[in-house]
Amino acid sequence: MNIRAVDGIVEKYEGKRDALISMLHDIQNQYHHLPERALRRVALRLKMDFSDIYGVVTFLQVIQPDSQREAFSNPLPGNGLPRAGRPKILRGGQRG
Repeated sequence: MNIRAVDGIVEKYEGKRDALISMLHDIQNQYHHLPERALRRVALRLKMDFSDIYGVVTFLQVIQPDSQREAFSNPLPGNGLPRAGRPKILRGGQRG
């Protein structure tokens, strides 16, 4: 994954938080999934918590029509939704 490419996507939207979903779609189109490292970089560049970015991603999984759901399915390999249906937020380098 190329951090500069992610930075370019953020810059394309002038680092505006209200463009987060568009940024996520662009990252998805580039990498065919949403790498955790890319999401963490977006969070850093937008001065947001990673958990907020992850929350948006998991919310999008729920609202996407079936034809588009695959784009956001399992955005972070190995970190699926827990049984209760809430996102499992990892802190301090923990792995799921």
